[in-house]
Formats: sequence, structure tokens, C-alpha cells
Amino acid sequence: MIGGSGNLVCFSFYANKNLTTAEGGMVTTADAALAEQLAIWRLHGLSRDAWKRYQSRRLMLSDVICAGYKYNMTDLQSSLGIHQLHKQPAFLQTRERYARLYDEAFDALPGVRRQPRPDDGQNRHALHLYVLILDREQFRVDRNQIVAALLAENVGAALHYRALHTHPFYQNRFRYRPGDYPCAAEVGESIFTLPLTPGMSEANVSEVIEAVYKVLSAYRR
Repeated sequence: MIGGSGNLVCFSFYANKNLTTAEGGMVTTADAALAEQLAIWRLHGLSRDAWKRYQSRRLMLSDVICAGYKYNMTDLQSSLGIHQLHKQPAFLQTRERYARLYDEAFDALPGVRRQPRPDDGQNRHALHLYVLILDREQFRVDRNQIVAALLAENVGAALHYRALHTHPFYQNRFRYRPGDYPCAAEVGESIFTLPLTPGMSEANVSEVIEAVYKVLSAYRR
């Protein structure tokens, strides 16, 4: 399972993720010493965390033993996450069903292809996002205009994500230019995502498919 190795594995629980706590995330590791160090770093570098002090019902002094952070998750956030965790199997089944509907619709659509996903019976895609990749040469407008047109059709299309080296910070700090990583730059200018959440209905999925066909047909060369 992802997160069960000795390495550090990071999870995001942001509001649009498969499992959300509204904000925040989690780090997992099978290394007990590293886990203990992370627990210290996450809460001001204190040697004993607040929950242990609360449970003890007695005075427990804490020492700041390193320069730590304020990275701990609140109890309210944790409660949201624990209850969502039990719903994940059903949520993922719904995502997979909707993704198959998208696959069937877009596999026959000229000028677009979908992001490859594992189909080996061993790995399972989380389907956090449903990604389409445009063949930009087949359209009269760029990807951003296509996404804007989908938004005008009341479809929550979005950009996930631009190539990092095209952002101003990385260009200014490291002098990166788009041509330094041409494959990443090309993909970053060609992809867009479609809504894929368990809160959707099959009727919603059909509306998204209809809008994508309408927009891409209108802008095809």
C-alpha cells in the first residue's frame, strides 16, 4: 500500500482531494525513529506533544529541543478525515464508474487523448483528476480558450498543472526557460481536467461529455 514503506510518503487532504480534512495533509513512514522526529518537528520542536500532556492529568514540562513548526492537524480536521476514510471504497468505485463513461466517450473524439492509467490488475489509479491532453495542432485556439469555453458551458474544467519551470519564481531564481524541458512544457500547455467527484450524478457526467464535444467541435480546424 502507498504509505506503508520505510520512505516518507506525503498525502494532501486539501478540499478538492479524494479524502479531505478541508486543509492539511499527512506524512507516513515505517521508520519509528523518523516518525518520532516528525512528531517533534510538527509542533514547535517540543519534546512532548499537547495531547500527551492533556491525557496525563498531571504537570508535564516540555522542552524545545529543535527549531520546529506549527504543522499539526487539529482534532476537528482529524474527525472529518476519519469519517471520510470509511467512505473511500464507495467513493472510488463511483469515480471509476464515471471515468469509464468518460473513457468511452473521449476515446472516439478526434484531437484529444486521455492520460494513461495502469491496467495491470495490481495497481489502482486514485482518479483524483480526469486529465485530457489536446493535440493543439488540430484546434484554432489554445488550451486556455478551450477551458474558458467549457467554463462558460458551466463545466468545472481546470488546469492541473503548469510545468514548474514555466512559473516566474523558477524562471527568476534558476533561469529556467520553457525550452529547457520541452516535454514538460508541451504537456503543461496541452492538458486540462474535467470534474470527477462522487458527488456527481451520471446525468452530470453526460452534461460534461456533451459540453466537451460541443466546444472541441466548434474550435477544431
